[in-house]
Amino acid sequence: MLVEVVVPVAVAYTVGVVGLCRWLVDRNLVAADRRVMLLEQRQQELASSQHDAQRDLFKLRADLPEQYVRHEDFVRFGLSLDAKIDRLNQSFKESFDRMDDKLETIRLQR
Repeated sequence: MLVEVVVPVAVAYTVGVVGLCRWLVDRNLVAADRRVMLLEQRQQELASSQHDAQRDLFKLRADLPEQYVRHEDFVRFGLSLDAKIDRLNQSFKESFDRMDDKLETIRLQR
């Protein structure tokens, strides 16, 4: 009689434990599937963002020679401008000195 009671109770307990384990595994699998799906979406967003950033970088590298001046080129250009301005200044100074000399000779002749 004990066997007739214990066996069905043990079977029911085992079925209950197996059912509980299956439910827990299914629940965790669903949660894991959701996390995997979210990670895949995030990966696609990051890949798209990386592609956009790479495209922008290539565009910037293509535009650099046209829009930006290297520091050395700027310094060289500035030095050549300074030299030209100095020559113009010297030329004006010499011209004014000659004009002063001519004015002085005209004054002395009077």
